Amino acid sequence: MPHTQSSVRRAVSALHTYSCIAFTSRSGIASIAHALEEVRLSGCAELVVGALGKDAELIQELDLFKEHREQQRLTVVVPLVATPDALVEELGDGAGRRLLCPVPYVCGGLSEPDVVPNFVAALQRHGWDVERLDAYATSWTGSASVTPLLAGAVDALVFTSTAEVEGLLMALQAHHLTLASLWPCVLVAFGPVTARGAKQLGVDVDVIGHRFNGFTDLADLLVSHFRKRLD
Repeated sequence: MPHTQSSVRRAVSALHTYSCIAFTSRSGIASIAHALEEVRLSGCAELVVGALGKDAELIQELDLFKEHREQQRLTVVVPLVATPDALVEELGDGAGRRLLCPVPYVCGGLSEPDVVPNFVAALQRHGWDVERLDAYATSWTGSASVTPLLAGAVDALVFTSTAEVEGLLMALQAHHLTLASLWPCVLVAFGPVTARGAKQLGVDVDVIGHRFNGFTDLADLLVSHFRKRLD
């Protein structure tokens, strides 16, 4: 969206004024990467970059903050447990320093899950001067998104955020349907946070991931789930 793109460019042009960037998703990383291609940095101050799980690998793949790395002014922080709370603890005391937090702009009728507001609040409690940046848009794609599900072409559906659960419910409602229409499709949550958000929306998932560094864990859990069905 135009307003998010211009906001990201402005933030990146002032990158030297931040001590830290805390990423919550790969989309946030990609948004900053795109802006870095268009904006000429003024100065190269010490920078701490926080990321979750395999998201940190994308930073390296895209060769982000190359100038900082070459001048040994870059520190990448990745918590052992890929959760926002763990990242807050790993970043430690902000001591009033400025932190840029690229997050989704939730629109199109979706409600913002509490994950990002809670993350920002936790960072502030740890002494960071947080600037929340709408770096990309998360929007409902419309009622047509459930067509493959209603046709029975999908055996399992993986949710990586509460917004995705809400979007599914909105699409089903547009067709005057309920979750029961998807049976026997298996509902999967990437982790406990997403499962809890789904529960708050009235959706009980069948499988919950517990490792947050990738989707291998979910694949193994799904195989186990389907094997039990066949037994």
